[in-house]
Amino acid sequence: MLWFFAGLYTLLKEDWRARIALVSGVVFVAIVSAGGWELVTFRESEGVDPQLARLAFDLGNVGFATSWVALGSFLIATGWALLSLRTLSAWSGWWAIAAGICLIAARAVWTNPFWLVGYGLFWVWVLVLCVTVLHRQHALSR
Repeated sequence: MLWFFAGLYTLLKEDWRARIALVSGVVFVAIVSAGGWELVTFRESEGVDPQLARLAFDLGNVGFATSWVALGSFLIATGWALLSLRTLSAWSGWWAIAAGICLIAARAVWTNPFWLVGYGLFWVWVLVLCVTVLHRQHALSR
């Protein structure tokens, strides 16, 4: 993910919002990396207390839900930069903004499956954006 965030930053670095997007992306990775889920599987062979395992699992879930705010911030800043720079199609900017708003809103109702909407939109946007940029790069190199 860090490579993706840094690569997108280099594409958008002319806009001031690109720095906000990069910082938000790094914060997202940091929050997800500090989840705590690993404790459960790492200590499972030692007979970890089920209540402690449940606490680690719940803390990991809360951390993951909190990371959506950083990811939403990344998407909104990136979408706004894409719209103002016009380096790619406007749909990519609007799509990012919509996914970002969904992810930030999902944090308020994080136990509801609504979070899948924003998170799904994010991953499909990433795939489509990568294919679009690679296709564009290939067309320019001909």
